[in-house]
Amino acid sequence: METDLLLSPKHWAEETFGQVLLHDVRRTRRAVKAASAMVRDVSASLPKQQHIWKEGKALYRFLDEPDVTFAALMQPHWLQTRREMQERSVILLIQDTTELDLTHRHKMSGIGQIGDEKGRGLLLQTVLAVVPESREVLGCAKQEPFVRIPAPRGETRAQRRKRPKETDVWTRMVTQIGSAEKGSDWVHVGDRGADFFDFCAGLSPESSGVFDSCDPRAKSPANR
Repeated sequence: METDLLLSPKHWAEETFGQVLLHDVRRTRRAVKAASAMVRDVSASLPKQQHIWKEGKALYRFLDEPDVTFAALMQPHWLQTRREMQERSVILLIQDTTELDLTHRHKMSGIGQIGDEKGRGLLLQTVLAVVPESREVLGCAKQEPFVRIPAPRGETRAQRRKRPKETDVWTRMVTQIGSAEKGSDWVHVGDRGADFFDFCAGLSPESSGVFDSCDPRAKSPANR
């Protein structure tokens, strides 16, 4: 993406969300308009970002539409990032989990535990595509919000093995990104949260994985 587009909220919003497919061109225009307002004042609430009451109400109606999903809004950006990845010989795909703290939203539903289990919010798994030589961030290669579901009380080891695990999201990101194009090398980078068999097994022959850990034992030559 060109530098001048990053400097203009309107141009950035058009470049990022102008191609979203929401079954109605008016929804696409609303997505661009809302994104532009968000960039201008990222710390403000949605009503304050929209300035006018009717615009805020229209945005909430837009977000309540069943076709307006996280994946639908992000798909054009993911495709744009992938096109730029294909033009580079080596790409680092840096993956990590972010906690979105919504503890202060006491009446909000659809969220789960975060942190020390006293907080409430969402988890967001993000994969950034980075050019190693210049450290340029091309964009978000994949992203998924999810809710932490506590393990059932009294769960046996056999039951735990059968149910989906929170760490499965690491493998889903690798699978959804897929294989590198011929002539490219995509290196998946993660912390110790990604250091498990299924994640490594999900890497394609054209990809490789690098893991970092806070555990000193993992940094010793015997454990590399």
